[in-house]
Amino acid sequence: MKALRLRAPFPLLRKDLAEQAARRRTYVLRVAYAVLLAGAFALVYHSAARARGGNALYMLGCGDDLLAALVGLQFVGIYVFLPGMMAGALAGEKERDSIGLLLVTDLRPWEIVLEKLLGRLVPMFGFLLLSLPLLAIAYAFGGITTDTLLGSAFALTLACLQVGAFALMLSAFCRTTAQAFVGCYVLGILFYFALPIVYVLINEFMGLRVRWDDDVLFALFPPYLFFERVLWDRLSTALLAGIPIILSTGLFLILARVFVVRRAFLRSRGMILAAFHRLDAFWHRANRLVGGIVLVKDRDTLPGDRPVLWREVNRHTLGRTSHLIRVACILGIPVALVAVAAITLDEGGRDANLLTAMIALLWVIAALALSIPSATAIASERVNRTLDVLLATPLTGAEIVLQKAWGRRRLGFVLSALIMLVVLLEAMIELRPLFSVYLAASLLSVVVYPPMVTWVATYIGLKARTPTRAIVVTMVVLVLWCAGPPIALGMIDVLTWLRAGRLPLSLGFLLSPASLIGFAESGHEWDFFGPMVGPALVVNFVWHGGIWLFFRTHCLVHAEELLGRAASPARAASQEG
Repeated sequence: MKALRLRAPFPLLRKDLAEQAARRRTYVLRVAYAVLLAGAFALVYHSAARARGGNALYMLGCGDDLLAALVGLQFVGIYVFLPGMMAGALAGEKERDSIGLLLVTDLRPWEIVLEKLLGRLVPMFGFLLLSLPLLAIAYAFGGITTDTLLGSAFALTLACLQVGAFALMLSAFCRTTAQAFVGCYVLGILFYFALPIVYVLINEFMGLRVRWDDDVLFALFPPYLFFERVLWDRLSTALLAGIPIILSTGLFLILARVFVVRRAFLRSRGMILAAFHRLDAFWHRANRLVGGIVLVKDRDTLPGDRPVLWREVNRHTLGRTSHLIRVACILGIPVALVAVAAITLDEGGRDANLLTAMIALLWVIAALALSIPSATAIASERVNRTLDVLLATPLTGAEIVLQKAWGRRRLGFVLSALIMLVVLLEAMIELRPLFSVYLAASLLSVVVYPPMVTWVATYIGLKARTPTRAIVVTMVVLVLWCAGPPIALGMIDVLTWLRAGRLPLSLGFLLSPASLIGFAESGHEWDFFGPMVGPALVVNFVWHGGIWLFFRTHCLVHAEELLGRAASPARAASQEG
């Protein structure tokens, strides 16, 4: 037990809190969280008031519904904000080469882990306290018991501890903040939903009738604890149901304690890339048995006149064409299984919800796979102190930036091809009435959106000083860009007499790149534009194509300034001429 004690004056905790208090980003995130929370709660409140005829007296006793909505919004905030805040806790120390200094101090590993955890949880608890005025509004309408209030605080606290411990474990395991950031969200989804997905697959696809209780499937999911136990059972029952979550939190902290020492000094070994190279050697030897046939031959085996592109292609796992084709084949397996399941399970032959979900998942994967490497391409060079070496070469700043961005093109092509494959399968299964509009919208999306996301993330990476900041800013920009216009139009629709589903206000949906994908997949929201569907498509892709060209041009024209290179007299004279 001595190893678990925190000794005053908590130097690492004080350092983290002081650093976060000095950053402008902390207050920007706090304001953004408060605005989003208040706006979403206003939508819920006005929707409830409208459902009751707009009379506030009819809302008496519905405070529990408002509380449930408020706590649900808090859960969303925890799962969106906390992993990003915690991902750099220990991985950032590794990137700055300061983890060794922490380990040589008199701080024990448990103290490092717990103080790092508290250093990120204190700001998150501050975010949760921003809901107190909204909680007072919900409490004023009545219908909320003391047990419900205590259970809500208990469920939210468990969610913060579990998510924080999980993200801290990955931060201790990963070498870079980018790896920890992506792992928090991807592995977090698998952690919570892998067991329910396996349950559905066993029952629906394999024909087995296995009966598992929902309490078992979602035993580690705090929102389930709140909505199924806190709201409907006694507080003591909810406390007992939270034991598995507490145990999982303890397990994550133990693993973080192990990883913080054993994985403190990691080198970039590129295990996946090394595995691909060994696989290449195996197929090269086996290929002699079939006459040396090569379906895809990698080019650019030498730097030539594009050394930065050659370095990007050969350094990263998904750089070579042969490696990308293997990854595409691996991703194609679940696509084929989902297509077969959609055809098998669909009795009428005109619905493909599984393929729609697959398209949404592929778009999320594409956004993450293109934006995060693009955002960290230059920022990582700054942190690793290799940007000065690039700037000392005779390459212009525009050539460096362009070749860095070109390193993602092949990955974008592969992901776009997979998305279009699923789109074609869905179009053939559902036989949509607006078949040509659906294909045109999907085709233009895969042509415009991937390079647009790449160049927006590249610009953010050029402006950011660290990979962590580049990733966080990129994710915030993408989320607000995709969700902001629909939420704003929804608030206008609820709070005013204007209707977001009618022209010309419905054109505001086109400001979000996600809106058109949603319209194309649902098929019904095209009614928002009436007979103006064709012009709406043109407006959407002129808008997003313009954003793509603007950021591309700005990055290339101002590359020298964004990279921090001082222009030589000869180069300055040539630019003036």
